[in-house]
Amino acid sequence: MAVCELVDANERHLADMITAGLREEDRREVELATGEEPNFALIDSYRASIRAWSILLDGRAIAMFGGVSRSLLSHTGIAWMLGCDDIVKVRAGVAKGTYRAINEGLGIFRRLENYVLDTNEISKKWLRWNGFTIEEPRPYGVSQAMFCHFYRDRG
Repeated sequence: MAVCELVDANERHLADMITAGLREEDRREVELATGEEPNFALIDSYRASIRAWSILLDGRAIAMFGGVSRSLLSHTGIAWMLGCDDIVKVRAGVAKGTYRAINEGLGIFRRLENYVLDTNEISKKWLRWNGFTIEEPRPYGVSQAMFCHFYRDRG
């Protein structure tokens, strides 16, 4: 039986994720929003995070997520998560682990927010399960593709 666990993220997890390859929908989302190469976005997000976690499947990272401060004086965190294809194999484990981590993130930030590609249904389902409000789609990012702003406030 597969073992799924939530742990503090580290550099080795970046290597796992890059080797396995990101989900196509996550790659597309990063490219449309930022124009950045998705593996670089993963590395940058991890390094800029105040707090970051990895989801391991049998000891190998299959997803990473965290919160980056909007600015030095802000109480808003930019929530991010990128995963590999194997993440869909352990949806229940991912949901339970990330819910606890999101609540921890809301102990650091008053609000967590970001944008999700409107067609990224797996990510939108995860966001709803974790209590985020998802707004109607609107043009966003370097591509002006349709994205939905999402947020969750403390309390």
